[in-house]
Amino acid sequence: MTYSDSIQVTEHGLLYVIHKVELFTEDGFIASLYVRHYSEVDILLKIADVRECLSIVHREFLSLSKFSLTFNTRWATEDNNRFSSTQLMLNRLRSSLASIKRSYRETCPIVRKQQPTGETFKERLNPSVFERSVLTYGGCARDLFGITSYSDNIQTLYVEQRALFANVLASLMLCYKELEKEKTTKADPDKCVELLEKQCRDIMKDLDDTIDLMQCPVNDEIQQFIDQMGLRNFAQQGYHQFSVKTVREHAISLYKLQGTKSNFAKVASLTWIKNPDKAKDAEILIEHFDEFRPENRKKVSAEKILFFVNWCGDTIEAPQQQFYKILKTYYRKKELSDWHAVTVRKGKIGNLKEEQEKFNKEVDAFLKRMKEAA
Repeated sequence: MTYSDSIQVTEHGLLYVIHKVELFTEDGFIASLYVRHYSEVDILLKIADVRECLSIVHREFLSLSKFSLTFNTRWATEDNNRFSSTQLMLNRLRSSLASIKRSYRETCPIVRKQQPTGETFKERLNPSVFERSVLTYGGCARDLFGITSYSDNIQTLYVEQRALFANVLASLMLCYKELEKEKTTKADPDKCVELLEKQCRDIMKDLDDTIDLMQCPVNDEIQQFIDQMGLRNFAQQGYHQFSVKTVREHAISLYKLQGTKSNFAKVASLTWIKNPDKAKDAEILIEHFDEFRPENRKKVSAEKILFFVNWCGDTIEAPQQQFYKILKTYYRKKELSDWHAVTVRKGKIGNLKEEQEKFNKEVDAFLKRMKEAA
């Protein structure tokens, strides 16, 4: 009779292997020693084999860990298929899976004849190593004296094999979690749009340092799809489907379209990417900052700056301090109170919400007058 070590390339198959690897215990390991008659030399050879596997498996785990840090935070990655399906994922873990398959196979009982077990004829001929291995019994009798009563070589083999199983389990769990995160992200079109726009924005921020690349003609494949499908549908369906190069070409195309804009307009388009009208209002307000709520002082007050940055908004992509930096860069008539003074002033205003609402209404009225006068 022969054993089978095949794994279903489905999410169910992945969870099945995770469950089996979790069953590795000290008692199961001790029981496995009695399945085969190992000599001292055999134990030393197994230690060498396990250490070799451990080195490869640990390297696989570190590689996956590094890539997972940004995989689901980017709309397109250098390897979109790294965690895209269970089949591809298991292929990338072939060294890890090969090592534990060997461990399971070597701890299966040697049976010379066909056993009348299993639900189908095929299962009776080729039972799974994951089912027959002593390592997966989970209910082995506890050794009275434990692993410490065995030789140093056996204890070493146990430590090495425990580390091997721990690394394999960590890799499998990491893959499963990233697969679930990807499903969750792809189900949310707004999140997909956010990731696409953020990646374009990050690329565009670096383009000033690579002007020489701008002379090359660009084929904006993404914009063609956006025009046909709409931004939300495209961002959702295209998530982890396009290359980083394609996204970069799209970002360069957007950057070129902004070539005729003023410096402020370029910065504003990256800051208020979802609200271009707010960017235009901010440009007008900064240009006429002295005329709005005029102050008879050498420095612009921390309070006025505070209400301004609150009016601008506050998001992860564009925090309040970024708006302060924009104001400091493009408003040059007076010196500004420093950012520390602004944050201190925030805690000293009694009814901040009420005062902010009053400020916002004044801004709306001021902008309306400026637009009518233009």
